[in-house]
Amino acid sequence: MDYQHSVTVKGIPLDQFVAPDLTFGNVSTNPYNAGFCTPPGHCLPAGLLNVSACRTGAPVVMSMPHFLGCDPDVQDYVQGIHPIRKDHESHIDVEPITGVVMRAAKRLQINTYLDKISGFNSTKRLNSFYMPVLWLNESAEIGSDDAHTFKSEVLDMLKIADAVKYGLIALGGFLILCVAGIVLMGRLRRKGSGELKVNSDDDDDPLLIPNGRRSIS
Repeated sequence: MDYQHSVTVKGIPLDQFVAPDLTFGNVSTNPYNAGFCTPPGHCLPAGLLNVSACRTGAPVVMSMPHFLGCDPDVQDYVQGIHPIRKDHESHIDVEPITGVVMRAAKRLQINTYLDKISGFNSTKRLNSFYMPVLWLNESAEIGSDDAHTFKSEVLDMLKIADAVKYGLIALGGFLILCVAGIVLMGRLRRKGSGELKVNSDDDDDPLLIPNGRRSIS
């Protein structure tokens, strides 16, 4: 699954991951799918996976619905094929903080491979192609009640925790400024007291004399 974009489901922000076209890519685009080339070296067009070995040799081929992501020749051969990415791709929508899946959809199409059979007139004009049989949509989404509970007991609590965190940071900064201001004021006061003391020592002539007369130098 590759990250696609952010979505919102019932008021809950989610990250959507989708199955890329490379999932069903042939060996030329996805070497890891070489094991689906059966017999070895015989690979199907892009977007198709041969699963006949899993079905006792039956010509079953898997793809995304409406041949989404398949080779254009595969799509164009069958009338009525209209791949729409948002409707036919598989995806999971995950709440990024908790990692809980809130919505998911697995969509697959089952196809069969049709080819000419020698000796049958009804197939002598048939070109080999991949015939869609049906496609499946297994999807789930969080219910409204559960979404409300999740928002009130998880998301709202996280918002409160964030508010408390930033409030404590602001309070801590304010206290640091107050302490720094008090220390600075104390230093300035001690410095000012020292200057006044020096000035009083240098002044030999008192302003007031015991008998109340003012002395003028």
